[in-house]
Amino acid sequence: MPSSSAVFVLLVCLLATALASDSDHKYQADEKVTLWVNKVGPYNNPQETYNYYSLPFCRPSQNDVHKWGGLGEVLGGNELIDSEIPIKFLKNVDRNVICHLELDEAKVNHFKDAIESSYWFEFFMDDLPLWGFVGELHPDKNSENGKQVLYTHKNIIVKYNKDQIIHVNLTQDNPKPLEAGSTVDLTYSVQWIPTDVTFARRFDVYLDYPFFEHQIHWFSIFNSFMMVIFLTGLVSMILMRTLRNDYAKYAREDDDLESLKGRWKTVTVGFSVAPPPSVNFTLRRSIPRIHASASSSSSPSSPSLGAGENNELDAVSAFSEIVPDTVVFDDFERFPPTAATVSSALLLGICGLPDTIFRD
Repeated sequence: MPSSSAVFVLLVCLLATALASDSDHKYQADEKVTLWVNKVGPYNNPQETYNYYSLPFCRPSQNDVHKWGGLGEVLGGNELIDSEIPIKFLKNVDRNVICHLELDEAKVNHFKDAIESSYWFEFFMDDLPLWGFVGELHPDKNSENGKQVLYTHKNIIVKYNKDQIIHVNLTQDNPKPLEAGSTVDLTYSVQWIPTDVTFARRFDVYLDYPFFEHQIHWFSIFNSFMMVIFLTGLVSMILMRTLRNDYAKYAREDDDLESLKGRWKTVTVGFSVAPPPSVNFTLRRSIPRIHASASSSSSPSSPSLGAGENNELDAVSAFSEIVPDTVVFDDFERFPPTAATVSSALLLGICGLPDTIFRD
């Protein structure tokens, strides 16, 4: 029984140690606290950022340990890399060497360009940011541009409340001149200070942090204003062009409608005029009636089918020069009425040509 209780206590301790990290923001004494390096960039343009190790700082190893955040951090240029600087919870460090940095001509020029552009860097400890400058420009009597110096010592001040980190701050000193062929020691120190500030209010100090000055970017405001004017003009031009084309199309349709109305009136008037009745009267009186019959005896006044006339259509075509007033078919045994006969009779009647009469 005692052995089982001892195993249970050991498992609880190991579990507590495993869960204590910057994810739940609770630490045990002498537990490792990770310092993450993030990015560097010019102070006058905070949106222009680069990886921290784009500058020739001491890189702990080739296998970097990354901490990836969400999409917003990626778009913001954040790339957290473990600095591998040994920091333990509640353990002060007076001065330890991070690495020995050997400077050559390329590294010196790189650092000088960064210092002249006022490069700043960003660290993170327990999701709390730390900011500082890479170096500064000291006035030099022998040079008009000044002399670039590199900060080689970083002093980290950590405030804690029980087992949680509340605030972190970074100060730098021990500036060294940049000279090719020299070696500088990059050092750090850590100091832990207790505080009464609760964990829920630890971000209040960052609401108006004095590191970044509140500057009005007049160029950005002017650029946005000109962009709004350009887009407004572009949309207005497209809208006016569309309205003008629509108005021209509707006006053209109205003109076509008016012209169609005029033509319809002309056609109506032309078709409403009937021919003089005297002409019809004369034609109907002057043209005799034709009888198509199969009987052999036919009177001279009543013409009948002749030789080679097999149907009523041949009989009609035989007298096509006369254009009779009425064509009468009275022999249905020889000439039965067909669909062609009826349709041709209707067509002749519609067109005002001779009438066709069928008699029994």
